[in-house]
Amino acid sequence: MLRYEDLARGVWRSGEWQRVNRAAVTSLADRARSSELIVAGSIESVRSACGLPEPDSPFAPKWAVADIRVSAVAKGAFRDWTISVLFPTSAEANWRSAPRLTERQRSVFLLHRGESPFAPKELFTILRSIDVQPLSSLTRVTELAKRTA
Repeated sequence: MLRYEDLARGVWRSGEWQRVNRAAVTSLADRARSSELIVAGSIESVRSACGLPEPDSPFAPKWAVADIRVSAVAKGAFRDWTISVLFPTSAEANWRSAPRLTERQRSVFLLHRGESPFAPKELFTILRSIDVQPLSSLTRVTELAKRTA
């Protein structure tokens, strides 16, 4: 998945760049608007989601939990210093494009609930690569989240 920053640097130099750039920004804007919570922060720890029921299937997501130390809230109401989010670690095709979060990773996280039938509805998830953006894009993501469709 192309990120806004890659496009802004002019990775694509032809007339195709404008079409792709608009599509990438629109996709990021859609994800930002549909996010329940957008935070900037650093991942303190990553662990297996032991005890979380998983389907008995080779296509199970194999959930992991990332604990994010929140430094800024760009969208939504959140008052704690840390938040735990689920993300899939399975290498199966259904989950291959999901981001793999790592300790000490500093990013902007677009958090959703209820997007996977395999995740508890009350927990935040990160399922798409576009849901993790560079920390430098916090202002841009905040602006996109506020735009109306």
